[in-house]
Amino acid sequence: ESTGLYGKSSLRICDLGGALIKKISIDGIFSEGCAVYNSEIVQLSYKAGVAMVFTYPSLQKVREYAYHGEGWGLTHNGENFIMSNGSDTLYMRDSNFKIVKKLPVTYKGKPLVRLNELEWVDGRIYANVWYSDFIFDIDENTGHVERAIDCSHLSQSLPSLKEQDVLNGIAFNSQDQTFFITGKNWPITFCIRIPMP
Repeated sequence: ESTGLYGKSSLRICDLGGALIKKISIDGIFSEGCAVYNSEIVQLSYKAGVAMVFTYPSLQKVREYAYHGEGWGLTHNGENFIMSNGSDTLYMRDSNFKIVKKLPVTYKGKPLVRLNELEWVDGRIYANVWYSDFIFDIDENTGHVERAIDCSHLSQSLPSLKEQDVLNGIAFNSQDQTFFITGKNWPITFCIRIPMP
């Protein structure tokens, strides 16, 4: 799990009950999304223009990749990293973090902006949009949104959320085909099932 804000950013491993197993602080950087691939974790930075690479599960930093622009969300489809930067375009990046493809995302024929957290599952990219309670199911080949999944009942069930405490965590559990859903400063993580298309 990646946490953000300057002076509070970290990379950590927790069990399914939320108990902390291991944590390292990320100094001087506002961390954003991360993705596990093989035996490594790649963690984005919001504005520093670097993706940090750590061993997994030891969390030892081994190298960095440079990129232009902001970093928001990150996932991996088994071949390439898929990265968001808050725009309507997703960026496919190779193992050296070089852009190999740009994927504009549309919903009902219009660009879908503020793409944020990402999770890839079987040719679909599940993305949230900043300040939205929906998860958007995107075809990774066309960029078209096939479904908008309403998760407002999750955030509404939590008391005392502030305006900025939005849904922004999506992870897939391949063992039982469920999704873990959480948000900024949410006290719990939900386990939900999304019917596959």
